[in-house]
Amino acid sequence: MTMPAILKSIIIASLLLGILYWLFVPPATVSKDGAVEISLGTFGNPEQVDVYKQIVRLFEKDHPGIRVDLRTPSSGGYLEKLKTELAGRVAPDVTWVDVSSFYSFSDKQVFRPLDEFASQDPGFKRDSYFPAILEAFSYRGKLYALPKSCGSLILFFNKDHFDQAGLSYPDETWTWDTVADAAAKLNRDYDGDGRLDRYAILFTNSTDILWQYGVEVLSPDGSRCTLDSPGTVEACQRLYDLVYVHHASPTSSQTGSFGLSSGGGGRSGSTAGVFDLFPMQAVSMITTDLVLSIAYQKASFNWDVAVQPHGIRKGGYLNGAGYAMNARTRHPEEAWQLIKFLAGPAVQQLRARGGDSIPSMPLIAQSPDFLANPNPPASRGAVLQQAEWAVPPPYHPRWPSILQELSLMIESFMAEENPLPIPVAIGNAAHQIERILEGKD
Repeated sequence: MTMPAILKSIIIASLLLGILYWLFVPPATVSKDGAVEISLGTFGNPEQVDVYKQIVRLFEKDHPGIRVDLRTPSSGGYLEKLKTELAGRVAPDVTWVDVSSFYSFSDKQVFRPLDEFASQDPGFKRDSYFPAILEAFSYRGKLYALPKSCGSLILFFNKDHFDQAGLSYPDETWTWDTVADAAAKLNRDYDGDGRLDRYAILFTNSTDILWQYGVEVLSPDGSRCTLDSPGTVEACQRLYDLVYVHHASPTSSQTGSFGLSSGGGGRSGSTAGVFDLFPMQAVSMITTDLVLSIAYQKASFNWDVAVQPHGIRKGGYLNGAGYAMNARTRHPEEAWQLIKFLAGPAVQQLRARGGDSIPSMPLIAQSPDFLANPNPPASRGAVLQQAEWAVPPPYHPRWPSILQELSLMIESFMAEENPLPIPVAIGNAAHQIERILEGKD
């Protein structure tokens, strides 16, 4: 090939690359005053959106050269909307993600690794965050989201019920056997019709209980399902006994008798209605997230929180939320500045005063802003302890689908009609999870 021909080929290739770049990378946005405009995708109720608006104003004040377009869906389905936007290459520059949704996105190369920005930013300190939540937002050794919060399920309990029953309040010595014993004193049949009107507890997510009794769903490298084991049978039997032997927690139909959506009774995927059983005083305890403390502040009784009861080990699966960068953003440096601010100490301190989530920075989580928050619960130290015991879920991009199989497994052996034998339910779930791991389902 002659030199002119080579030069011509290079020019054509360069033009094609340029065209492709403009086709697939979102266009740069500059406001009338010359500021760069980036977008932030998140969601929440009106009060939470107002907090985001306040935070955006603070950011823009500190970064006068950047404007933020806050995008909040008018209805539910944030994650489905995000999936569609990412596929259509129109997603926001910065997006809210939680641990579970991050797992499902992590292998699709839709988020940009943050390590290069973190290492070159003298104002960023990686060791300012709880290591476990950073691990949860990492994939193949690279960090893809900065966490704003972290935590694990905690135990809410009705202090008045415990006082009336002459029981000591739950603490870190409580096991699920303790819960079974307490049920004998906390359960109530007010009208004497032989059906309970109040139960000791509602556990809204059963996967933590399985983990506490030693169940490991996946092998350490995430390549095999290790669910089908004698330990899993024992853990599931304990779960079954809590509901059907000790009657510590309502079954699905018993939950429905309170006029709520079915769920609970040991199920992994409870519906929103079951969380009302606690303020209704239909249950004396409930395992759920700290965020419910806002809704429970209007309760007509005295309540507090404690660490979850445990099995052979304490803790549970870690959860949390943070912010990721769109891999196709035209403004990566500005997006990094926004992410760093949203997950930084000033905003975490602001949110700590709200008290409905655990800051992902130990310095803020251990500060009076969080621990001495005047709003209930009083025992915020227990919330922090539970978070420190928590472990990241087993990593796999299909973890949400695996969780669904665990939920179906629990439903199948906890069913009130035609329940499957526990070993059969476990075997079915293990088979389906293996298919997921092999990419067949």
